[in-house]
Amino acid sequence: MVIAQVVVKRLRESQFGFQAWNLANSLFLEAACTRGEYTATFPPSLQFDFPNGINMRIFAAGLDHLGIIKEESDILDRLPSSNDKQLSDYQSSAILPTSRMLHKPSFVAILASLASVEVANAWFRLPCTIPMVQERVDPIISPGQISQHLHSIHGGSNFGMNVTYNTLRQSTCTSCQVAQDLSNYWTPTLYFKDPVTGQFEKVPNGGLLVYYQNRGSADVANGGKGLKAFPPGFRMITGDPKKRSKIYQEGLGTPAELAERAIKSSCLRYTTSNPSYDYYGFPTTDCEAGLNTRLHMPACWDGVNLDSPDHKSHTAYLSQIDNGDCPPTHPIPLMKLFYEVTWDITGFASRWKGKPWPFVWSNSDPTGYGWHGDFFNGWDVNVLQNAIDHCNQTPDQLNGIVNACPYFTIIPATTAGACRAKTTEVPESINGPMAKLPGCNPLQYGPGDATLYS
Repeated sequence: MVIAQVVVKRLRESQFGFQAWNLANSLFLEAACTRGEYTATFPPSLQFDFPNGINMRIFAAGLDHLGIIKEESDILDRLPSSNDKQLSDYQSSAILPTSRMLHKPSFVAILASLASVEVANAWFRLPCTIPMVQERVDPIISPGQISQHLHSIHGGSNFGMNVTYNTLRQSTCTSCQVAQDLSNYWTPTLYFKDPVTGQFEKVPNGGLLVYYQNRGSADVANGGKGLKAFPPGFRMITGDPKKRSKIYQEGLGTPAELAERAIKSSCLRYTTSNPSYDYYGFPTTDCEAGLNTRLHMPACWDGVNLDSPDHKSHTAYLSQIDNGDCPPTHPIPLMKLFYEVTWDITGFASRWKGKPWPFVWSNSDPTGYGWHGDFFNGWDVNVLQNAIDHCNQTPDQLNGIVNACPYFTIIPATTAGACRAKTTEVPESINGPMAKLPGCNPLQYGPGDATLYS
């Protein structure tokens, strides 16, 4: 069995609290896997520089979500009580199936969700299992009709072309792991286009992870009046399925540039000696530990409209995407959503070695810039508001542990994974190999906006 070494050089703290990217830059992971198992070993020279136990827990949660340890307690039970102690003889090992890595968020993403100008306050991770249904339905963009492209949908089982808040609240199950949340979350689906045959094949993923984040100057921890739960009937989108290129200089802070910056992902390679890297659009290499696609949702609302003609104008992004202020036009601060999906593309690596990037989004996008996400609220609004207001006290709550919030009823992953949509409204072949994408969408390379054919 090959041993994976985890070496932590030094973990730093700055005036703004736990600084994720400093930690990310000091984490080096080398992993190799044989026979579907691996062992993680901490070397005797491991030294921590934590000013408080909360950060120890964040570090442990990161290791857990990389699949390196079975549970956070595997490391927490062995950590000394002193935060500034040299750990001279500390070791911990665990044997885990490598497939678990695809069902966990990347540690870099956990860290990214904690990095901000303001203090990173309460938040929780909502795990959603494999898609409840994958079909050409989009009740926000195309209510009552077949959608232009295939989506991977998670959440309440009453999803459909004409879904409403009330019908979602009558769902009999959800593929996400909090019973009080019957919302729907969806994104395009990834396909592999075989460079030899030209056939399309659907790419598997490890499910959706939704980060619910208390962000921005309106959060009470930053001196604000507090964030609001999504109202009944609220819906929103982020990203643009027509987009095929990057247009704006990063950091301009205009609404259009913020919308572009909201879609940025990571090529995970920590199972090899190759460095992981972030990117706009698609990467150019294999991502041996997963193609980790991410998006930020707007977190500001106009306070009046539950939707708008373009499905965007009733919302706005925080001034720094992941933090900052709401604009005066959208004064109601909401809980911020951050989506993460990790796609298992390395299983196709031998079929395109030495050839151009072969993966495309179901919305006829070979560039990656057209990834996007939708949210249709189905929460018990009172429960979500209580979680926002009160699940921000204990270390586990501050570290995003969803079952640390007593207002939530946690659904086991096996139960959530068995939830399926009440009906499949567009029965068609979607897995492949097949000559065309679902909906017969022709690939459009840009750089101008694509045409969405019906």
